Amino acid sequence: MNEEDFLRQLPLRQPSEMLDRRIGRMLGSPRQGVMARRISLWQCAAACAVCAVMAFAAGVLLPARARQHAPVSEVRWVLQTQPQPFNVYDWTQYPKSMAPDSVLQAANTGLEQTEL
Repeated sequence: MNEEDFLRQLPLRQPSEMLDRRIGRMLGSPRQGVMARRISLWQCAAACAVCAVMAFAAGVLLPARARQHAPVSEVRWVLQTQPQPFNVYDWTQYPKSMAPDSVLQAANTGLEQTEL
């Protein structure tokens, strides 16, 4: 059986008087509070103009050092490759003296970092 057919067959009850009165009060009374107030278009435009003037004044009055850009640094990695007599990607072929102790040590072997 379809859910919609099942719901259509259910008997409906009338809402209680208390619910009717409560909904009538909510619909009949205007909303109170700051969020319910309407703002006209000219008030919105005036607020935008005031904000724009304040932002322009703040940009002019701020000291020049605050507007400077951060220094740019550059990191260069120098990779030195050395030919090996074994397969460097297969750890089972490494000589015991050259086998890395950990994955982290293997990842950092042969890398030097220099800053310019």
